[in-house]
Parts: sequence; structure tokens; C-alpha cells
Amino acid sequence: MNSTQDAVNVFVDDTLRKGQKPLPLGSPIEPEERLDQLIGCVIAEFKLAEPDVDIRVEPQSGCEGQWDRARMAQVFQNLIGNAIQHGVPDTPITVQIGCDAERVWARVENRGTLATDERHRIFEPFRSHPSSKGLGLGLYIARAIVEAHGGTIAVDSNAEWTSFLVTLPLHAKPQPKTHRSSEFRPLA
Repeated sequence: MNSTQDAVNVFVDDTLRKGQKPLPLGSPIEPEERLDQLIGCVIAEFKLAEPDVDIRVEPQSGCEGQWDRARMAQVFQNLIGNAIQHGVPDTPITVQIGCDAERVWARVENRGTLATDERHRIFEPFRSHPSSKGLGLGLYIARAIVEAHGGTIAVDSNAEWTSFLVTLPLHAKPQPKTHRSSEFRPLA
């Protein structure tokens, strides 16, 4: 699988269909996919392009579920890419992965802040930072993909760091598009 090419194809497909509801899941739901392995593949691609970037993974074992692999990879390409682009240079990016009996979660955290007013609009389309190289669709599409899997995505930031939390059911169930709250709620 050429995941970079697949991600571009999915992005173009999503962009052209952005008005459709719900966002259909693209590739087949994979049997018992490990989230740490999926994210590990995404990180490996970034490391090829930027070998000096420090991305640390803190996985919990046994976090397997069923998701559309290509689309979930796209979510983490967007989140990790944003952390690299907008985070404080030469500081680590941390990806924590955990699960319980019903859900799996991944938190992507980097040094750097996000203004309070921007946090409320960050998942809207065409919202990009002035220093951004993109169109401002990445987080909008990431939210649509996560919600299509029956999950949530949220952002939190303080004076030192920014964190995105993706929570997914262990078994993807396509959901109607309802834009759940993007307010960050720490896991218990």
C-alpha cells in the first residue's frame, strides 16, 4: 500500500464530496487493527521526510479494533503533521494510545499553544493558521472521519502545550454526521 498516494486520493475524494452526509467509510473495515501499528506506519512516513523530528509513542498493549485503515491513517497524518508544523521546533511530539473494554483513544500532544478563540473554530473548514501550508481542511476532514467511525475528536491547549484527543469505539459503526462537541474532556 502506498499510503501517501492513498491519503492524497482520500483527501481529494473527501474534498469533492464534502457536502455529502454522512461521510462514507472508504476502504473495507480491517479485522482487528492495532492502533499503535497504524500510527507507527504514519510516524515512519514522517520520519522518512523529517528524520530529526522527535515523535514519541506511549502505547498501551491490546488496543485492537476495527476501522477503515486508510481514513484513520489520514486522521493521524493530519494531527501529527500539524504538531510538526505548528509545534515548538526541536521539542518532542508525544502520541499516547490507550483503551478499555469499549473504546480506544489516542492523544497527540506537542509543545506550543493554541488561542482560546481558535480552539472553538479549529474543526471548521478553511480554518488555517497564517503560517500553515494547507487549505485549512485537514482537521475538518479528520473530524468527519472520526465521527463517521462513531468517535469523537477534541482539542485542548494551555500556556505550554496543545493536545488532540481521538476516541473511537473498538468496532467502527458508520454514523450520521452530527459534529459532536469538540470540547476536550480528559479520560477517567
